[in-house]
Amino acid sequence: MTDRQGYRVELAPTLEQRARLGRHAGLSRVVENFCLEKVKAAFEQREAEKTYGIAGKDLTPVPWSAPALERMWRLEHRGRYPWFSEDGLSSRVPKEACRVRAAGFKNFFDSRSGKRKGRKVGFPDWRKRKHGSRFRYDADRARPVTTRAVRLPGVGTVRVLEDMSWLTGRIADGRARVIGSTVREQAGRWWLSFQLQIDRSEVNERRAVSGGAPWCGIDV
Repeated sequence: MTDRQGYRVELAPTLEQRARLGRHAGLSRVVENFCLEKVKAAFEQREAEKTYGIAGKDLTPVPWSAPALERMWRLEHRGRYPWFSEDGLSSRVPKEACRVRAAGFKNFFDSRSGKRKGRKVGFPDWRKRKHGSRFRYDADRARPVTTRAVRLPGVGTVRVLEDMSWLTGRIADGRARVIGSTVREQAGRWWLSFQLQIDRSEVNERRAVSGGAPWCGIDV
């Protein structure tokens, strides 16, 4: 049996690596705003087409899905954002930025229709610098290479400030695998959060309490 689990470590990047991390965060912001621009433009085009009497099935489609947004990015980035290729930034970051936007659109419509529980989710807005620096990698593109270093595409091998033996040991023997990761800057410090598919049977068994164990009440 496997579970989902997060595992976060603080990075210790060099000055050059800090700059690369910042550029990738900026790339993610640019792609998210590109996706929102394309969706809003399609909406406006549809409204204009309706005034011409165009039937619903013939209206311009809105690129809600991640694959549709990725196709638009691949078609246009060389002309609009040539620095993306010139700087050698990771191609996985735009892919994940499109997925983030597509998930935001889905959450909005699911929330409005009642399919999504909890508080109402608003329509995605433009992403700005003040919203923080972060970007994502898919699958195990970002992964530990030793107990004290990780490999980040487009950035290089980056040291971490804590020992990762718990994680690397489980990856080595097949008890865990990385299924995604997020890099985030907070108060001048960079953090990497792994999303893991992990076998926790050993941990759960060790922490299990027998049915006849004494009870303990805590008043908070």
